[in-house]
Amino acid sequence: MSLFVYMLSDIIHFIQMVILCDMFFSFQRREEKNSRGRLVIACFIMGIASLIIFICRNYAIEMIIYIILITLLLYTLYNEKITNIVFVSTWLIFASSMLYTMIEILINISMGLINITGENIVGIVTSITSLILVYLVARSYKKNSTTGVKSIGLVNLFWFTLLMVADTLVVTIITVMNVELNLKKDRNVYIFAVILIIIGIFIQLAAV
Repeated sequence: MSLFVYMLSDIIHFIQMVILCDMFFSFQRREEKNSRGRLVIACFIMGIASLIIFICRNYAIEMIIYIILITLLLYTLYNEKITNIVFVSTWLIFASSMLYTMIEILINISMGLINITGENIVGIVTSITSLILVYLVARSYKKNSTTGVKSIGLVNLFWFTLLMVADTLVVTIITVMNVELNLKKDRNVYIFAVILIIIGIFIQLAAV
């Protein structure tokens, strides 16, 4: 994946987290007058950090930098306790990765059907698709809730997260099986089945 796409994807992921903090967790922003400026600066910093991570190419360092940076940036944007910020930022990084994986598999399969290939194209489409999906679901949730997800309690959030992990594993295993077994016979049937499974998972998670 090219540097530009890598940086763009990280910035889009950060914007997703801001949307979720605003609409899902109902976090209170610091100084409403400067909120947009703070967000622009935070996205810029995210882009610079993404550049450093891309150059390092070390997964352990990448995760440490990513978690610390997301936590600090969210803390500068929201007037919440640091413990809440740490918990939510860690959860958001984990949940966003699960969501991105499922959407990436769906995009890869869909583009394969129309003979479009390219890691950069898949990366951009996946990031934009996940951003749109998160915004639409979050906006719908916001209309029906005034307290935010944090009011449901840690236990329920834990079970929801466990469900996301199980769903992601199911989709990943099915995809790996296709590659390992090199399924050629009834390939279209397989692809259609995987697409339906992923769509079903999204509906399931939204319903929960």
